[in-house]
Amino acid sequence: MITEPDLGAGVVNTDDGLTYYTADIGEISQGVILNLKLSYLKTNDELSASLMTVHAVNPIENQNGPMYIGKEILQSVVENQTLTTTIVLLLAAILLFIVVSLLSSRFNKVRLPVRKTKPNEESDPADSVEKNQVYCHQCGKRARPGDLFCRVCGSKLIQS
Repeated sequence: MITEPDLGAGVVNTDDGLTYYTADIGEISQGVILNLKLSYLKTNDELSASLMTVHAVNPIENQNGPMYIGKEILQSVVENQTLTTTIVLLLAAILLFIVVSLLSSRFNKVRLPVRKTKPNEESDPADSVEKNQVYCHQCGKRARPGDLFCRVCGSKLIQS
């Protein structure tokens, strides 16, 4: 491997067998450009290091925002099986209540009773007059219940 500036021969690590190069470059001020050139020849396509995790350089900002709080709540719900089960059962109960309410309102409408007539009974205008009503045979005025004489002409009422 060739480096510019020269990093020396390098040290082989006994744990992983890789060669590590180190150099003391000193303090670098802000705005100064540091050029480091590396050139090497690799004999195969295999990776020499396993997958490494990435860590944030600075802490994540806005940890009090709604997305962060929502993420924490969702994560705690998913991790806590009892809470997850409770929420699922609560949502199922609400859905069942809505379905039952809709179905019961459809089938429990108040219906007015329909007066049924007998099929062999014919409609007669005389039947429309109530049977308890009494009319004066002389003048035709309707008498009140309990009257024995007509209140208009004085004729004796015929009780049927």
